[in-house]
Amino acid sequence: EFLARYPNAGVKVLFLPHADLAARLVERKLDAALSIYPLQRQKRVLESRRLFDQELILVSGRKHYIANPRLRQIQQLPIVDYYENGELTRTWITHHYRADPGALRIRAHVGTVEFVLELIVKNIGVGVVPRDAAASLLASGALRQIKTRRRELSDSIWLSQIRGFAHEPIAARLIDEMMTAFSASSS
Repeated sequence: EFLARYPNAGVKVLFLPHADLAARLVERKLDAALSIYPLQRQKRVLESRRLFDQELILVSGRKHYIANPRLRQIQQLPIVDYYENGELTRTWITHHYRADPGALRIRAHVGTVEFVLELIVKNIGVGVVPRDAAASLLASGALRQIKTRRRELSDSIWLSQIRGFAHEPIAARLIDEMMTAFSASSS
């Protein structure tokens, strides 16, 4: 919507580790960054504002679905995660089972939610994704949610930028519109 209203504006979206995002912000190579934790933890010159919370769920295709799984069953499943160490899956397992998951069977690690979902639908493994991102695939039956007796894991999305920095007008407008759009969608 923003680019449709401002056809001369340019937006560049990068997918980077948190440390790289924080460094690029400080170096003024980025106007703002979206992250899963506040980047001000890494660099004190940054300010971070929570945009919204999201529910993270474990999903599978038909092949790997288990109803009410035990920890041991989860540990044996092939995993599709965003990072080589299975950081998000580890967090989900620790939240649901209150135990260290030990060695995980990471079958693939990819950089986007869309690719994670695609691999799960193709029965490559199971993975943790935002509920909103999986909603249509869950509704169609292409994905199934693997549930435990615990409430689902919740995570926040943060917007970080240099504290007190005056952005160029178009960048400031984009940041303001993101703040408005995300706060409206979370209420």
